[in-house]
Amino acid sequence: MKGATETTPRESAYIAALSTLYENFKPDDSWKYFKKYSEALGRIAADYPSDVEAKVFQALALILAEPPGDVDLVEMKHAVQVLTPLLSEHPDHPGIAHYLSTRTRVRVDSRVLQRIGHAAIP
Repeated sequence: MKGATETTPRESAYIAALSTLYENFKPDDSWKYFKKYSEALGRIAADYPSDVEAKVFQALALILAEPPGDVDLVEMKHAVQVLTPLLSEHPDHPGIAHYLSTRTRVRVDSRVLQRIGHAAIP
């Protein structure tokens, strides 16, 4: 994947992460590519701990990396572990509560959602 001629190390890491997602992508095995993408985003989050978006995107990629038939929901549980502490740290973030309440099958207490300005999901 070609990008800008001058990038920061963080930008280069994001470009490399996206390359792992799209390189030779096969829709029938999309969860495998999202797993690799989530791992790359996890490395970005570790290298840049203040990068909230790396953590949020990692969690979203984990949700999409759930293998078919995984009744233990390993990736989903990992996504919840990533997102849960972020919810209280960044209550105004537009994606954190949304992903927790609509994508992870986790019920977020409606009082928490109201406090941070999000509508509760029934």
